[in-house]
This record gives sequence, structure tokens and C-alpha cells, in this order.
Amino acid sequence: MHATMPDFPAANAQGNFPAVQTGRVSIAREVIRRRQSAGLSQKSLASQAGIRVETLNRIEKAKVTADTATIAKIDRALRRAEK
Repeated sequence: MHATMPDFPAANAQGNFPAVQTGRVSIAREVIRRRQSAGLSQKSLASQAGIRVETLNRIEKAKVTADTATIAKIDRALRRAEK
């Protein structure tokens, strides 16, 4: 089953996009795309990255702003899986 990609937020009346939410969605979409390409479930990626599956789920739903250490753990696990 493929994860649903979160939607980018709409622009405001001045044509500007909310930076934090746009960043969250960009990260979420990239993690989902790479995880699916590597054939990993959320559970297996979270395990390989050493994070909780709930944390990965929130990142993929663009609900939280992950810190750089967590993103680095996910990236390392994905790089290993992509080889």
C-alpha cells in the first residue's frame, strides 16, 4: 500500500506560502518517495533508522518538524537501503 503524499499548503492572498508547512511537506514527500523506492515499510525504515515508527509517521504526514539528527538518521537508513 502506498502512503498518501501530503498536499502542499495553499498560498495566502499575497501569493506567499507558509514556510514551515511547505518545508514539512517537502521533507515528507521526499522520505515517502525514497522509502517506497527502497521497498521499505514505515516500520522497517523506523527500525533501521533507530526512531519510533510513530515519529516517522508524523514526519511523513507533515505533522511535525523533525530535527536535523532525526532527518540524518532517516537519510542514513535510506542510503543503506538504496544500495
